[in-house]
Amino acid sequence: MIAPSRRLPLAAVLLGGLALLWRWRLTAIYFGSEEEDYGNLGLILGTLQSGFRYVETEHMPLFTALAAAVTGLVGDAEVGGEIVALISGTAVVLLTLLIGWRWLSPAAGVVAAALLVSQPELALYSATPLRITTYVAFVLLAVWALGERRPILATIALSLGFLTRFDLAFSILPAAALLTAWRLRSEGPRPSILAPLAVGAATVLGWAAWYRSHLGTWRFWGGVAERNEGGGIDLGTLGGFLGTIVPGHVGHAAVLAAAVGAVWMLRGRAADPERARWLLLAGSSVTGLLVTTVILSSYDWNHNLYWKWMSTSVPFLALGAGHAVAEGATALGGRGRGGRWAAVALLAGFALQTGWAHHRETRAQLDRSDQWYGTQVRLMRWVEASFPPDVGVLADLIPATYLSRKTSARRVSLWRQSELPPGDVDAFAAFVRAERISLVFWFREEWVGAQLRAPWLAEPEPQVVGGLRLLPIAAEPGYGFVAWQVIEPGFPDATSPPPADAGATAFVRPP
Repeated sequence: MIAPSRRLPLAAVLLGGLALLWRWRLTAIYFGSEEEDYGNLGLILGTLQSGFRYVETEHMPLFTALAAAVTGLVGDAEVGGEIVALISGTAVVLLTLLIGWRWLSPAAGVVAAALLVSQPELALYSATPLRITTYVAFVLLAVWALGERRPILATIALSLGFLTRFDLAFSILPAAALLTAWRLRSEGPRPSILAPLAVGAATVLGWAAWYRSHLGTWRFWGGVAERNEGGGIDLGTLGGFLGTIVPGHVGHAAVLAAAVGAVWMLRGRAADPERARWLLLAGSSVTGLLVTTVILSSYDWNHNLYWKWMSTSVPFLALGAGHAVAEGATALGGRGRGGRWAAVALLAGFALQTGWAHHRETRAQLDRSDQWYGTQVRLMRWVEASFPPDVGVLADLIPATYLSRKTSARRVSLWRQSELPPGDVDAFAAFVRAERISLVFWFREEWVGAQLRAPWLAEPEPQVVGGLRLLPIAAEPGYGFVAWQVIEPGFPDATSPPPADAGATAFVRPP
């Protein structure tokens, strides 16, 4: 028999260990959800190389700074970002366990945390240099600290959470304001009640002032909002998102159970009714921001940005679902032998349905990531292993950011920054010779500039351009890139053929 005082630590070790191992495994087989995963590598290394003075104003700075600090120790921005995300993603599971265990019931905490171990977004985004799991961890820490009346911890969590993603100013901070107002009304003015909200608000205002001093506007959310807004209300997108994406990524059973759990929390059916209602308020505020964002956004309902945006709501949904399942199983188990079998059936059915949903969606995202981004990453690893350290490369997007993730002698020129005139074969050849570029990565996306400057590279067929021999070595039509090796006297040759799983189409060694 395990002593009650040891049950929570044991559950934390088991579930936290499972979460950490699964996320660590994903770092080897998951290649990210979009270009931002690799764009962050440049931000991380740039922050480190600037002595932490560089701040990219379209993103909040804390995750980048944390990842840069780790990168300073390990020497690789990808590894540095993954370590921060990995630790944060495991912390999300542990904080969910703690909140559920203390405020709802031990069984509710275990069920909710178990859901998050395998939930696709919270697992996958913990295995790539994205800031979302770090933000979710700070959100949960702030919710816990506010509920437990720990003002210093709550103050730190609110401020650091905002500096990770500004979403906190429009979700948890308003919820904290309502909680503060209620406590002030019932208990009177006290510094311990006011401090978290006051310091959190001061952090927001301080960032807004800094933003205005650099960009001339207080609207630090403006750039992101303008990129993502659709110019009107779109209830069809919301319907597709709520009806298909959320249950498909979390599990239909979990969504249904979460609704039941929310009703029970509202009615005070929990180990700690007051804190359960605070949890419901915080989750409602976070989900309200998500719904508003989806309604006003400009994307199709199945866009992967929605997957990222919903990540903050998932722990709250899991806690509601865990509460309903735990309470339901307990109630059934108290009805004799038949009730116990019904409880087992409830738990088994819930586990099977959510487990299958998580497996199916995780597999789909792994396959998509492998095809679109894995081909490029494997090709870049081949470049690093098969060419001299100072090889010249003309690229953009993932190849450019991946090759630049750590300090090296490699020379990476960008299509969008080059001064190549549109469609000029001779100018292109002269530029490649002058910069001693051995590898060219062409992209279909118009804004990159490759399609405008070198349209003849769209077809992966050996060709001669301005006297240069170019051999196609890889291609991925879904993403829209073609990789070329320049064959020129004095230019380095690869020591091994490119990997077949990188979309390699041909490799002809020069005579």
